[in-house]
Amino acid sequence: MKNCPLCAHEYYDEARRCPDCEYDFPADGPAAPPEESDVASALGKIARGEDPGTGPAASLAERIDALFRDADDDPNELWRRSPQRLRHVSEYEMALRLRDAWKKSQASKPREGR
Repeated sequence: MKNCPLCAHEYYDEARRCPDCEYDFPADGPAAPPEESDVASALGKIARGEDPGTGPAASLAERIDALFRDADDDPNELWRRSPQRLRHVSEYEMALRLRDAWKKSQASKPREGR
């Protein structure tokens, strides 16, 4: 995510122009996200209670896991809360693709406190 330096509104990194004040963001784009298979592996580790490690894939997996927990399986909440956890649209798209596998891992997890 990035903020417009003129009006301070927050936008995904891919935004080229601020629609509020018409500021043109610099042309250099964000770094490519980690491989989806690496993020899926790290999400699996998180689901099993293991340390996902360090690096971009682990960091993104932790943010996706937190987003899924915040959204509580509500697609509207997932969309609404995504700017708080994710840095650009490609991460959101990846999160959507990984959502079903994450839900299955949570269903097979024993409930805490029971």
